Amino acid sequence: MRGRARELSLRVVRRTTRQYVDPGAKVFDDFLVNIRPFDSMRVIIQIARNARLLFAVAIVVLPVSDFAAATPADPGTTSPESRQAIGAAIGQILQADGPRAKAYFAQVSTRSLSAKDAEFLTCMTRRLDEPAEAPHIVSPITEKSDDFVDRVLLLYREYWRQSVSDPAKRPQADSLLVNGLSALLGKPGATDMPALEPPLKGALEQRGFHSLQGRTGLLHELMIWTKESTKVEAVKLPESTNSTTVHYLDNFVSTGWSSYFTCDRTGTGGWTTDAGLFVVVPGYKSLTDEHFRVNFLDHESQHYADYKRFPNLKPWELEYRAKLVELAYAVTTSAKVIGAFQANQGDNPGDQHSYANRRVIDAVRTRLRISASVDLTTVPVPRIQRAALSELYADSARRRQSEKARAGHARH
Repeated sequence: MRGRARELSLRVVRRTTRQYVDPGAKVFDDFLVNIRPFDSMRVIIQIARNARLLFAVAIVVLPVSDFAAATPADPGTTSPESRQAIGAAIGQILQADGPRAKAYFAQVSTRSLSAKDAEFLTCMTRRLDEPAEAPHIVSPITEKSDDFVDRVLLLYREYWRQSVSDPAKRPQADSLLVNGLSALLGKPGATDMPALEPPLKGALEQRGFHSLQGRTGLLHELMIWTKESTKVEAVKLPESTNSTTVHYLDNFVSTGWSSYFTCDRTGTGGWTTDAGLFVVVPGYKSLTDEHFRVNFLDHESQHYADYKRFPNLKPWELEYRAKLVELAYAVTTSAKVIGAFQANQGDNPGDQHSYANRRVIDAVRTRLRISASVDLTTVPVPRIQRAALSELYADSARRRQSEKARAGHARH
């Protein structure tokens, strides 16, 4: 990673401090996939990036503000109101806010849930409230239980639980994680995660496990898997064509804290480094459909192109351009992409995804000359595509002009 990537890690993570992550990391970001939905509910997985990892935030396309208690006509299905409340709760959990998630849980009547969703809600609540259980991981080398990996994962899971259940005490949970890993790794002098993550990665590799550390959103992350394969994909972008190396990862024993708290219904879909794109294979129903091609390959490859062309882009600017590419190319997933953007808008540049979402939505509305009261999911897809593409081209032109101006000032 070196200096540039360390700088990116400061600007990319969600409201967090600078974090060291794996060497060679450059650009990391988000994409949308639709995986493991609640029964008939549409759940969008928005991957929010940090300097190493893509973080999944489940966002229900339908609004939750007009929640009202209801009992479905069919006891085997979940009511629309409860689906909305559960989806909103997931969004809060994956923003590391357990108390706000529980407020949405309280709006859900168990009588309004399908058996599957009732079990899911119980699982989520248990992982917020009860101490983490030992995972019992089997070594791919010895084919026996690996006590070291068990203890590492247990430390992380308990840290995740404490951090999300009581955000005010997150610094204490962070200290407990650091102290636990220091003792386990025999590094008594280590006082923070940047000093502990490289030796942790090495220790896991010696035991036959690949791993990823760093931060996802507000929390320290840990993903562990045992299987990888690689393929070069040709990715055509609006302004260039990239040959992208894609690493397909499988056989996971930990898919990260987003997956842990949502009981594997949502989770991290992938990330990007100098070595290419990394795909969490269990996160996709298909590796050939539009979800994967547009919301992952095209989005991530746009970052490669932008990093080369505009190396000084801020994290939200990288997201802004990649999200425009999604809208320019999405057809069958267009409404889902727009719905996710509309549902997660913000004005804090430190939360680069929500910040970029708002600016993408505003830019598209301006080009379409439609008011904020119009739901963009009702606009014909070709119009959305043309507007997004025009804004991307215009943004590139503005940046080229700005670079020329800066170069002129530098000469004088």
